[in-house]
Amino acid sequence: MLTLPTEGCNLRDMPFAVAIASLLFLAPADPPEVIRDFIRPGGPEVKRAYFDRELAVYYGEGMDPQVNWMNDYTREVWRYMRRTYGSFGPDPRMYVVAHTNKAFNYATINNRFDEGFGWRNVIDLGGSWDWHKPAQLNYEVITHELAHIVEGASKNTKDSPSFEFWGDGPWPEIFIFDVYTKLGRKDWSDNWYQRLQTSRNSHYGGGQRFYFFRDWFYPIYQNHGGIETFNRYFDLLAKYFPKREITVGGGAKALTYARRATFGEVLHFFSAAARFDLREQYAKAFGWGPKIQEEWNKARTDFPALKYKLSATPPSAGPG
Repeated sequence: MLTLPTEGCNLRDMPFAVAIASLLFLAPADPPEVIRDFIRPGGPEVKRAYFDRELAVYYGEGMDPQVNWMNDYTREVWRYMRRTYGSFGPDPRMYVVAHTNKAFNYATINNRFDEGFGWRNVIDLGGSWDWHKPAQLNYEVITHELAHIVEGASKNTKDSPSFEFWGDGPWPEIFIFDVYTKLGRKDWSDNWYQRLQTSRNSHYGGGQRFYFFRDWFYPIYQNHGGIETFNRYFDLLAKYFPKREITVGGGAKALTYARRATFGEVLHFFSAAARFDLREQYAKAFGWGPKIQEEWNKARTDFPALKYKLSATPPSAGPG
């Protein structure tokens, strides 16, 4: 039997629908005790180790149920994500799965648009870690995976049209720096910043490696509005980039991005989000040539609602 909370609120004075909505917000249903983890091959079952109104933690093979160091940190980042990027669906919880499995020795995600973990926002942490003595690397892995939840499940739209451009690592790099900075972990953010001065990544297709953080993401973050600009970037994608309808859990309808963005489109959308012509910054980071010029021209034609003042100086030819 549910007991209505009365301290701090007077439900008797509320309209019925508002009172029920308030009650549901205050007391979400308990998450399942056991869930089949279809992210991993074979779909092993994982058992609930902890839950509250914002977090549900499940342990699989090899896990000590007394390990709980990731709970407070994950909850803190999850709160920051929702404050910064908005809603991630009707379920208020982030789900964490942890296990030790040499055959699945890495971390990954599902989000609320994926069937693999029952249409939930999930980070799945595997690896040969010392689970009892976590290092900064363990927190980086958690934050990295949460960054993929942002790009693939925020703004009520599935997938990341930018993934062709930045692949697996570069977006999480600036996300991790921002999270560490905003949550007051200065030693971690300073350490992360220094390490990324020599960190290079390739675009999704591989090939040449570039200083994404040093020459692209951090200058935008530092000089053109901080993480608010990145949130605007995702907002603009959700508003203007092509989408199509999909069916998700329970037959509900949702939206997914219809295709991946060209690099010229990424540049155009980021310039609009930064409210600044970023072509010179792009050239410094990745180089400039006929292909990116053509893609950027087409992006301006295809998305004329995106506005920013154009620089009078043409971009240089090569990366720094």
